[in-house]
Order: sequence, then structure tokens, then C-alpha cells
Amino acid sequence: DISIGVLVDDFMIPFGRQSVPVVDSGLIAGIISLEDVQRVRRDLWEDTPVSSVMTTTPLFAVGPNDSMTAVVEMITQHFVNQVLVLDTGVFVGVVTRADVTRFLQVRETLSRRR
Repeated sequence: DISIGVLVDDFMIPFGRQSVPVVDSGLIAGIISLEDVQRVRRDLWEDTPVSSVMTTTPLFAVGPNDSMTAVVEMITQHFVNQVLVLDTGVFVGVVTRADVTRFLQVRETLSRRR
């Protein structure tokens, strides 16, 4: 279990991530967001494990074969910035609001070329 300090310094800042899935032995354990991190005083980050502040429920997820429409519906209905992709409980990836925006832009651009 890593500390919030390690999470922020090694994952959130370098990769520009607003949230990070927490995986244990390939299975999703939760997700930690900037909002979760901000609830902890900065001077406590190095001593606070991610597991103590991560969100474990509800976790919004789709399967690897679900459509982008299903992702968009989940993001808009639940006001979340990302949806986990799980295959029988095993973490596969994340689809973010930004990913959806890029998908829609590409689809729109290609549809104008027909």
C-alpha cells in the first residue's frame, strides 16, 4: 500500500492524472481522485496510505466490449470523470471524459469526409 505522497509524486503529477485506479492482484480495489487526496492535510501525505482514503464504492465500470455510448451514458448519469474497464472483475483500463471527447471529435471529423 503506497502513500498519498508517492501516488501524487509518481503517478498523478507526472502523468497529469486526476484519478488513479487502485489494483490489488489484478482486481480493482478502488479509485483515488484529486478530491480524495485534497481531504488529507499535505503534511500527512507521506504517512497516509492510499487505501485509507480511496473510493471503494460506488465504482462505475463497463466491460471491454461495451460501446462508447454506454461509457458516455455512465459518465453523464453519474457525473464522474472516468469509467473503469473491467473484465470479470479484472482491471483492464480507464476511459476518461477526455477520451470520450477525442472519440467524438474523431468520429465527427471522419463523418464529414463521406
